[in-house]
Amino acid sequence: MRTFILALMLACGIANAADTAVDLQALKGSYTLEDGRVLHVTERRHKLYVQIGDEAPVELKAAGGTVWRTESGALRVAFTQADNGSVSAVQVERTAPASQLASRTR
Repeated sequence: MRTFILALMLACGIANAADTAVDLQALKGSYTLEDGRVLHVTERRHKLYVQIGDEAPVELKAAGGTVWRTESGALRVAFTQADNGSVSAVQVERTAPASQLASRTR
């Protein structure tokens, strides 16, 4: 019985990891912001990164649903996804200057 439960837990973990990878893939791309700058969204090693214009890329952490934030909370990115999973809009909120965002990344 313990073996079955462990196998079930492992299978669920693998399925969730696969879902996360698919979700990140759907968010990747380049999006033109209202001010004309381009938001580049990339994924490396199952982590999501954004770069606004020529600024340094910063890592985002999941904040719930399709909302992502920097670890410090200084940048918030909300994706609007269509039923098919494609991104139809992106909203970016910044509470710190770009120089502070870059200095807080790892």
